[in-house]
Amino acid sequence: MDRGETVTLFNDLCLIAPAALNDRQRIQWEIAGPLAARAKFTHRGNTISALLFFNQAGELTDFISNDRFLSADGKTFKSYPWSTPVRNYIDFGGRRVVAYAEAVWHTPEGEFSYGKFNLAEIEYNLKRPHWTYRFCP
Repeated sequence: MDRGETVTLFNDLCLIAPAALNDRQRIQWEIAGPLAARAKFTHRGNTISALLFFNQAGELTDFISNDRFLSADGKTFKSYPWSTPVRNYIDFGGRRVVAYAEAVWHTPEGEFSYGKFNLAEIEYNLKRPHWTYRFCP
């Protein structure tokens, strides 16, 4: 579970707080293609890796990791690729942000998208951050 949550934390940094990605003590980067990078992220003793894909504008389009595990019963865990494809970047208060994201397991039976999110609202400079997503129909 700790590794899976570390993947989630790193994914959130990539999507919501990309300025935090210059942490050279916890993140090691390597080129994986003309529009791709592999990252290794360490947090509290857990090291995970992810493959990140970008478009020509330098915007993240997909995040894929094999370090997050699927469990239907909370007792047995299976390792399948997990991704968060994103698109529809828009400007919110002078910041370019992702407006659409999915959470997808890539199992032998096929892709299972268990979450689709559309950004509806962002409020800045709050004592506690507030993000509003609307689930897609």
